[in-house]
Amino acid sequence: MAGTTVVVSEKLRRSKTSWRPHHGQEKPLLPSEQQRKATGVQRPRLQLEVIRFAMTRPNGFTDEQMNEFFDTHRSTYRARRSELVDKDLIVDSGRKGSMTNGRKATIWVLKQFNGNPNMQIEF
Repeated sequence: MAGTTVVVSEKLRRSKTSWRPHHGQEKPLLPSEQQRKATGVQRPRLQLEVIRFAMTRPNGFTDEQMNEFFDTHRSTYRARRSELVDKDLIVDSGRKGSMTNGRKATIWVLKQFNGNPNMQIEF
């Protein structure tokens, strides 16, 4: 059904129930989600927070340790760390650490870490 417009009622927009796509349709974004996706305002600030955190961990860190530091269990900071990996600013150390559940986790390090808190990093 090419060209079909999906209309989502205001009641559904305000509800906390999940929207289920049918026939390959994508979930419509709410206005606040559209704004966040369009601007990406939080992304650079959060990436900088992850870099600052990494600078304080010369021996590296796991995503679990990073989430504990930022007092969150969401993927917000893990996603920003992943973006920094894509930018080649944070790298896999080649070592594994243990998570609280006993599973192994990658230890990440700042690629250019030199212990200097004034080091210059360009985005």
